[in-house]
Order: sequence, then structure tokens, then C-alpha cells
Amino acid sequence: MTVYSIWDQGAVSPALAGFQGTLTTEFTLSQSAGLTGIWVYSPATDTVLPSSCAIYLVSGTSIVSGTLNSSPSWSGAAGSGWIKCSYDGTITLAASTSYIVAAFFESSATAAYNSLTWPVANGIITGTAALYFSGGASIQYPLSDAGGTTYWIDAEVTTAAPVPAQAYVYSMRAMP
Repeated sequence: MTVYSIWDQGAVSPALAGFQGTLTTEFTLSQSAGLTGIWVYSPATDTVLPSSCAIYLVSGTSIVSGTLNSSPSWSGAAGSGWIKCSYDGTITLAASTSYIVAAFFESSATAAYNSLTWPVANGIITGTAALYFSGGASIQYPLSDAGGTTYWIDAEVTTAAPVPAQAYVYSMRAMP
């Protein structure tokens, strides 16, 4: 399998303190892929983890079936950097469809952010915008565009291993 995510999960930058609500990244895929994770950057000053995460369809604003996790098991503690909520890869995200990967913080969190130029591409996945929904009591479809900023919310997808090049095939003629 080949794994893709928007960000290289290297260094991130400044933090925006006191955020409560839904932080997101809009993305598209150039080929269908299975969802294997939702990543969130949790800066050192964080004391809370996202309480839910999901993938939305931009068209229709609905949550993709099977992606809403209202009690995610994160791979790390609050403040430990990049953390992942794992999925088993059986939820297929279609090519040429716009999605939003979202994480909801029900109490005040510190959102890491960085200014950049959209789009950001890595293999088959392209991040096209950052959005947010401030406040609210649960995960919400984002209503506000963050402009040229990212909040370091990421989708991880996998594709089947590429078909290997065919080995050289030869035949032997029967010897006289």
C-alpha cells in the first residue's frame, strides 16, 4: 500500500490560543483511496484533545458514512505534536470529490496555524483550503474560510500497491 497525507508532519509554527469549535482542511483526491487516519497537530501548550473527528462532503455538507468518530482514540496526548485517529481503510473516498477533514474541540484548545499558499499537493491528495466553525456544542460543517492559513488538520489515505512492471518474459524454442 502507498500512504498519502497533505502535510509532511514536520515543523509547524505559531499557536492561536483559546479556540473552541471545529477546525478543518478541505481536500480532493486524484484517485480513489481508503481512509486510514485523521491527523491533528496538538501544540505543546494544548491541554485538551479533539473530542470528535469526521470527513464531510463539500457537496451537500453531510458527513461521509462511517467517518464520524465521537470518542476518538488519539495516538498521543494533548500537547504531543501530531496525533492520529486511525481508520481501517475500508471507507473509500472517491476521486475528483471535494471533502473536508474535521476535528472538534469542545473546550478551549490551542490551534497551531501557519500562513501558506493553497493548494498544497502530495501525490494523490491536494489540500485546497482551511476552514473553521467557531463555538458550537458538537462537530459542525465549517462556515468560515481561514484565508491563507492552515490549522494542521490532515487526512491520511492509502491506495493499493502499484502494479509492478512485468518481468521480462522469454521462451525457449524446442531444440532440434
